[in-house]
Amino acid sequence: MAEEQAPAPVVQGNDPTARTPTGEIVDQQAKQPDGSANADPVKPADAAKPADSEKKPAEASVVPDKYEFKVPEGAQLNEALIAEATPLFKEMGLSQENAQKLFDFHNKAIADVASAPGKAYEDLRTSWRNDTVANKELGDGKALRPEVQANIAKAIDSLPNAKDFRAAMDLTGVGDNPAFVAAVNHWAKALAEGTLVRGGNPSPAGQAAPGAGPKSAAQAMYPGLPSSAG
Repeated sequence: MAEEQAPAPVVQGNDPTARTPTGEIVDQQAKQPDGSANADPVKPADAAKPADSEKKPAEASVVPDKYEFKVPEGAQLNEALIAEATPLFKEMGLSQENAQKLFDFHNKAIADVASAPGKAYEDLRTSWRNDTVANKELGDGKALRPEVQANIAKAIDSLPNAKDFRAAMDLTGVGDNPAFVAAVNHWAKALAEGTLVRGGNPSPAGQAAPGAGPKSAAQAMYPGLPSSAG
């Protein structure tokens, strides 16, 4: 029987063969082909990290004695508001740069709030105009029909306060409302002057008794004559 090979003795840490020439611990589990210990050092898991990986401490924000804000072109700085906000900015430790960012955000929010009603008004008028020209009785899909424009202009011009009426229409935008345009157009057509009715021969059935045949022109003109009876 083959003789069992005795396990290699464990090299102690203070043994000269347990360390490499540079002092690192030799991996005792890994073996060279000849059975000798591997000379590759075992790197400790908690090896020190390079010094350049250390984070530098954040620089402290500099709080100015007085904040100087840049306002948008055409805008005016509200000095009273700045005086009220300055103590709060200092209490929060805001630098000039961070205070300016907060100031710009505030200006944008105020501008958005101020412009919202105007945008909603313009959107409403655009919707009205689209509905008006889409009405086949008023428009052709792109604009008011020429006859409708003429009717409305004639009706408004007939008013004693036509100038003020037009100004009110422009101010309120009601002149774009399809219901208003249709009402003025109907009103204009109702108030239009009547056309000339041309004369002609009397109706053949004029002044005829029920069931009687058509009368002659003489019978229609002179119904009282004996010859007109019958």
